Formats: sequence, structure tokens, C-alpha cells
Amino acid sequence: MSDSLLKISVCVITFNHEKYIRQAIENILMQKGNFKVELIIADDASTDQTSEIIQNILKNKPCKHLIRYFRHSNNLGMSKNFFWALKKCSGKYIAFCEGDDYWTDVYKLQKQVDFLEKNRLYSLIFTRFKLLYEKDNILKNDSYDEFFITRDFIELDIENLEKGWHLGTQTMMFRKNDFDFNGNEEYKYFRDVHLFYYFLLNGKIAIMNSYTSVYRIHNNGVYSSKSYLEKTEIGLKCYQELYSNNKEVRSLRNKYYKYLFFYSDALIKSGKYSKSISIIFRLFFESYSVKYLLLYFKNTIKIK
Repeated sequence: MSDSLLKISVCVITFNHEKYIRQAIENILMQKGNFKVELIIADDASTDQTSEIIQNILKNKPCKHLIRYFRHSNNLGMSKNFFWALKKCSGKYIAFCEGDDYWTDVYKLQKQVDFLEKNRLYSLIFTRFKLLYEKDNILKNDSYDEFFITRDFIELDIENLEKGWHLGTQTMMFRKNDFDFNGNEEYKYFRDVHLFYYFLLNGKIAIMNSYTSVYRIHNNGVYSSKSYLEKTEIGLKCYQELYSNNKEVRSLRNKYYKYLFFYSDALIKSGKYSKSISIIFRLFFESYSVKYLLLYFKNTIKIK
């Protein structure tokens, strides 16, 4: 393959994905297009057979693409492993897929490269994706058909994220030069939403009307395996940190308030009444709004 071809870095982070990692890697290697692929695999010290499976794939599947496999001796955690892997990427564009998700369209990368090459104002591109509920083996489309009826792509804004639009990190691609790795790494509770907001505050985001991948929902997922209380606490810390650094952004303020409410609701459902009350009054005195206070007491009455 010619050295003059554009290079795409595909970043895969994995931890204990022995059931899924083969499909994730092999489907990436099936990509077709006028580019060369650099595949970066960062194994966060898996304790199952993930490492053995990856090495077996690399040994027995000769490939035209450059594959670089790294296995940490100690677990870094998802966010640190994500940034560590990104810094290893050398391509003009970076795509991402976690080890328990997988791609379904062999032209995924080519479609996204073509879009970003033609649309310079956009720095981040997503596609649509399907959701696989592993427990019941149910595969579902997303619920956004109405937005794509007559469009090849739609532009995403901050209000969409505030309303809870589900974006799949396994579908994203962005220009490496458009992302400040060091600036975002400073966030203690960095999640994919930090990435989305960063690009929205510094550029434009689009979603292509094309199903290219599957997001797998299973009990072994780092996030899906957590309780409702744990999930809301993570969300609160995430949006509190984002809002504290971007207080001029109204949608971030609204999201932060919502997660204060969600967290207070989760606390009371877990029987942590005193802490729940302190959180809801904190929300009241920060937002100066009675709507969450009234809804909180309404929900509390229903529980009791």
C-alpha cells in the first residue's frame, strides 16, 4: 500500500473482554477504503483470556494494516487508558471502538473520512448504531428515524445533548489536530460526554444517517454493571466538573441540576434519606427553583 495514502488510527481499549474482543478486532480489520489503518489496542491489564486471544489474532491473521498491541502491567482505569491509547495514535483521523462493541459496515471509515475531507467545518462525525441487549439477544435500532427522514446527516448541538441524545463512541471519528489531549486529560471524571462537549464548544458535530456498528449492553460492562445509585453519582460528578469549568454554558448548568435531582432520587430509593435531603436542598439553593423540590417530595410520597 502506498505511503502517500491517508492514515487512520483506530483506537481500541479493552479490559476483560474475552467474549467480545475477537469480533471487535476482526471487524475493524475488514474495513475497506482508500486509506491505511493503524490499529492501536490498549489492554488495561485484563485478568481473563483477552490478552491471549488478541495475540492469537495477531499471530494467525496476517494483515496489511499496522497493528500495535499494548498490555499494561497495572490497571489504569478507563479514562487514563483512553488518553494513553489516543496519544499513541499517529493518523490524521482517529476512530474508536471499545473491546465489547463491534462494527458492521465495512465502509464505515471510508464514509466518515469522505465526510470530514469535504466538510472542513465539522471536526467530529458519528453514525447511527444498533443496540444489542445481550441478556435477551435483542437487537434494536436507535429511536431517531424522524430526524433523518430526508437527510443524509444532521448537525448536533448542545441542546441535543441536554435532552439526552445517545451518541455511540464506537461510531465516532475526529481529526487528531482538532483535539487538545492534555487539556481534556486534566478532568478527573472524564467521560465520553466531556469529549462531545469539547468538540461542540470548539467546532461542529454531525451524525450520518448510516448504521455502522453495534453497542453491546451486558452485565459485564464497566458502566452497565453498576447500580442506579452508582450511575447517577458518576453522572453528577461528571456534569459538576464540566459545569464548574464552563459556567457560561446554560445546557451544562441544566444537566448539572438534573443530575443533582437524579442523585437525590437515587439516594432516597437506596434508603439514604438524610443525604438525599441534603442534596435536594443543595439543588434548591443553587438553582433557586422549586420545581425539583416539588418533584422530589412528590416522588418521596410515592415511595413511602
